[in-house]
Formats: sequence, C-alpha cells, structure tokens
Amino acid sequence: MNTTTTPARTTPHTPLTPLLLTPLLILLILIGSALSTPWQTDRTTASDPVPRPTPTENATPPRTPPPTSETDDPPLDPTTTLLILGTALTAAIIAYLLYRTVKKIRHTTLPQQGRPHTARSPGDTTEHAAVTTTPELRTGIETATARLHGATTSTDAIIAAWLALEEAAEAAGTTHTAAQTPTELTVAVLTTTPASPETITNLLHLYHRARFTTTPLTPHDVVDAHTYLADLAHALTPTTTNPETTTP
Repeated sequence: MNTTTTPARTTPHTPLTPLLLTPLLILLILIGSALSTPWQTDRTTASDPVPRPTPTENATPPRTPPPTSETDDPPLDPTTTLLILGTALTAAIIAYLLYRTVKKIRHTTLPQQGRPHTARSPGDTTEHAAVTTTPELRTGIETATARLHGATTSTDAIIAAWLALEEAAEAAGTTHTAAQTPTELTVAVLTTTPASPETITNLLHLYHRARFTTTPLTPHDVVDAHTYLADLAHALTPTTTNPETTTP
C-alpha cells in the first residue's frame, strides 16, 4: 500500500500593513495615557465624606480702621495743655499786679491827680495851701502865648503852645513817675493850681486835636487857646492884699 504523503498546507503569512498598524498605535497611546493619570469621576457616593465648612470660612472678617492721614496733628498731651493754661494764667496775674503797682505809685506820688476838682473862679486860692504857682509855670504860660502868634499854621501854633507848658511843668521840679508821659505830668501840675479844671481840659483837648487828628485847626481854635492861656495866667497871678486897708 502506497501511502502518499501529502504535504501540509501552510497558510500564507500576510505582513501587517500600515493600515492595520495605525489603529493599534492609537490604542496603545490611549492606554498609556489612561494609566499615567488617576481616574476622576464627578459622581460622589454615599460613602464619601461631605466636607464641612470651617468656622473661619463663615466668620465675619475683622474690620480694619481707615488709614489716617499723615498730615493729621497728633493729639495734645494733657500735660502740655495744663502747662499752656498755667502759663497764660500766670501771665495774666503778673500783668494785673504790675497794673496795680503802677497805679498805686502814681496815686502816692501825685495825690492830687486822681481827686475830683470843683469849678472855681480864677484867682480863688481858698483851701489850696499846697497849690503850685511857681515862676516857671507863669513863664511857661507867657512863652506859650507868644508861640501862638509865631507859628505858620494854627495846628503848629497850638502844638508849640502846649509844648511850652510841658517844658514849664518839667522845670517846676514836680516829682513824677517813670511811666508818666510829659502830657500827663503837665495836666497833673496844672491841676494843683487855682486854674479852672475846665480850662485845663479845653487846652488839652485842643492839643489832642492838633497832635493826633488829620483835620487842620483854624484861627478860631487859636483864639480859644489864647483865651484859655489868659485864664491860666490870671489864676496863677499872686494876689496881694493891703493890710492897711480897712473898711469904713
């Protein structure tokens, strides 16, 4: 028996074509990327714990004070305030004490200056044992009268006349304080004379108008000043009595 050996049929091997390699390569890339990152799902299970808010998440944030301007002055220290008040009070007390001291000195030096005067007729020397009728004052009145007629303007004439009275009061040797002005000294000296206080006041008023105002004085004012000076001269003229004269 002849046995015929049939050779085995072999399936021809077909090589992989690029068309089959492309999907395989894509699949390998997807698998590699899936294995490199963890899986995440949007669904939560019942076993997953629910995060609870911490107290700091719902707490009210603390309020920060508004920024202060750099130009704002710092508050005063109470000690500084008390020091300022104490200094002001001390200065006020010192000023008051100085005023009282000066007033007392002036009152002691010139006791006649602050006393009220009653009107009296020129030449009346009763109750005036310590009146001032020195020759310097009489000479000063004569000089003042002469200056009224020697000035170019009425204002200059009255100023010159009053300055003559100031020079006479200074020459009379009357004691005065350092704080006393020449005008105040002249008034104080004239008030110790038998002259009428009204005459002295009127003369002083004319001098103030001429010295401290811008309105020029008139010749009529010069006539008034001449009248007041004549009254002063008459009041300072010593009166003489004849002891041999008897009443029949």
